[in-house]
Amino acid sequence: MSVEAQRVACVDELAAHGNPLTILDRSVDTLLAHAYALDQLLGFDVHRRVRARIQVLPHLRPDLTIYIDTPIDTLTARRATQGHPAELYFLHDPEFLRHTRDYFLAAPVPPASDRIITVNGNNAPDAIAAYVAAVVEHERSRA
Repeated sequence: MSVEAQRVACVDELAAHGNPLTILDRSVDTLLAHAYALDQLLGFDVHRRVRARIQVLPHLRPDLTIYIDTPIDTLTARRATQGHPAELYFLHDPEFLRHTRDYFLAAPVPPASDRIITVNGNNAPDAIAAYVAAVVEHERSRA
């Protein structure tokens, strides 16, 4: 996908200039979580292959992933509030979500990131945003 190629190019450029902090709204762990879920649901055997590819692209592996652990009923309510019909959003399939969550919290192979911080997705969006902002500020101060 072209958007992924753009993300890789941006990360490469920032790394080349010594930028100590890059923030992405999706990461390699998102890709791996989705691959893991599809493997569990459909037996694709994609997760292993994607993980092997990432081993040769270590600059794409995050130092930190912030995982917002949100139950399906909360996700569904938020999407409905935003006017998104649930039937159009396949990522809310309960089994897909369960396996995606397992990737971050209970998979036999740990996520690619060096560290995972889990945030309670049942909290109000403003509280989640404030917590994530505090984590980012802390990381920036360490860089």
